[in-house]
Amino acid sequence: GYLVYASYTDTVNKAKTMQQSIEAFLKAPSQQGLEEARKAWLNARDFYGQTEAFRFYGGPIDSEKGPEGRINSWPMDESYVDYVQGNQSSGLINNPKFKISRKALIAQNERGGEENIATGWHAIEFLLWGQDLNENGPGNRPFTDYVKGKASGAERRATYLREVTSLLVNDLQTVQQAWAPNMPRNYRAGFEKG
Repeated sequence: GYLVYASYTDTVNKAKTMQQSIEAFLKAPSQQGLEEARKAWLNARDFYGQTEAFRFYGGPIDSEKGPEGRINSWPMDESYVDYVQGNQSSGLINNPKFKISRKALIAQNERGGEENIATGWHAIEFLLWGQDLNENGPGNRPFTDYVKGKASGAERRATYLREVTSLLVNDLQTVQQAWAPNMPRNYRAGFEKG
């Protein structure tokens, strides 16, 4: 239990650092800010990768109500979230009728198909890097996608990125708390009794 809690705690801390980098970038979009946010994503993702070992046993992340599907679903249909090559108006971001909120994002995740990923690491990755059309490296979304007046949907894209990041941090904290020590009613308490 200790190791699991420590790993999720590291992941939560790195995800919060990522959230701060994303927030700084969204306040004043620049190439450097976008690169910082990408670095923070890669760093946090590394720590999350180490927690993958604690999955697949019906625990707090994978249980029926667990948040794993919101945290790490893959592969994703990028056009479900934002524009892609050949369709500049695709995605929830470019649908003005869709009101972006945490609750709405949760409701849209995997709606109508497993690849309709609206939340989690991979949605954030796509919002930071853009569509991956390069055989030898990641996508290269311009920072101007987040500059009001420079890109269509810039403000909605920023709202989406902010909400989806906040949801990820929240979901990771839920799993971290399930493993916290000295909590008589959480998952860890039952796990250690068993």
